[in-house]
Amino acid sequence: MDVIGPINPKASNGHMFILLAIDYFTKWIEAITLASVTVKAVARFLIRDVIARYGVPATIITDNAKNLNNKCYQQRMAQAFNAKVRPREFSSGDLVLRKVLHVALDSRGKFSYKYDGPFVVKEIFSEGAVILSDMDGTENALPVNADTIKKYYP
Repeated sequence: MDVIGPINPKASNGHMFILLAIDYFTKWIEAITLASVTVKAVARFLIRDVIARYGVPATIITDNAKNLNNKCYQQRMAQAFNAKVRPREFSSGDLVLRKVLHVALDSRGKFSYKYDGPFVVKEIFSEGAVILSDMDGTENALPVNADTIKKYYP
C-alpha cells in the first residue's frame, strides 16, 4: 500500500493524492484518488475496495504510514502526558518495602525477591528522599528515593 502525491495540477474534482494497494503475487492494482490522505479515507478504501471484494489480506506491507499514525500518536502521547500523577505520600512511622536493586546477578533469576523489608519511615525530605530504619529501630545511614519504596500493609 502506498500514497502517491501531492500531484500538481490537481484533478478537476480537487483530488491530488493517489492511494494504491498492490497484490504482489498477481500484480493486481486497486487505486483511488483522494483530496487529502486521512485515516478515515484509508480505512474506508481498505474496507470497501479491498476487504469487501477480496477478503482480509494475509499481510499489509506499507511504509508504516507515518503520516497517518502521527495524529493518533500525538493524541495518545498527549493523553499519557496530561494524565494526573498521584504522588506517593509517606509519613513518619509508615511501614514500607524497599525495592531490591540487584547489582550482581542473582542465581535465582526472576524468582529473586523484588522488595526487602518491612522498614519504618523515620524522616522525609522535600525532594523525595526518605530515611528508613529497621523494625528494631536501627537507622539506615543512607537515604533512599521515594520512588524505590512502597507502602506495606501487614
